[in-house]
Amino acid sequence: MVQGRSQEARDALEASRRIAEQSKDAELLCTALSHLGDLDLRQDRFAEGRTNLEKALALQRQAADEQGAAVTLSNLGVARLKSGDLDGSWKIEEEALALFRARLPAYGEADLRVDVGPQETAEEVAARVAVWLQQAGSLSRLPGEG
Repeated sequence: MVQGRSQEARDALEASRRIAEQSKDAELLCTALSHLGDLDLRQDRFAEGRTNLEKALALQRQAADEQGAAVTLSNLGVARLKSGDLDGSWKIEEEALALFRARLPAYGEADLRVDVGPQETAEEVAARVAVWLQQAGSLSRLPGEG
């Protein structure tokens, strides 16, 4: 996002959210909430981001959108981690990883690259998340704990 235009982006996303709510367009509402949640996280507004992402996730689950749910779960994991909820973050990132891995045989790497970026394969994303989960897990244990 271009620096200094975040308020303009927020205004546009809020307008999209209102239109989606009024027209009862669940897909548009989910998209607006997901992007609002992402913007909230980028602006260190973790509680708002978590709320928006949780609403988006509920819509994605209702629509059986596993691809969207995987991405949203991963973002929710970040929101929880940055809010100090390490255990909640760990659990959510594991669920996201399971959804990403489940999509590999059915959809292939090219489909996943739409969500994770053209430079990373789905296996690389899964590996990165797995390493992150291991690191987060080691942080949740105090020295001397097994």
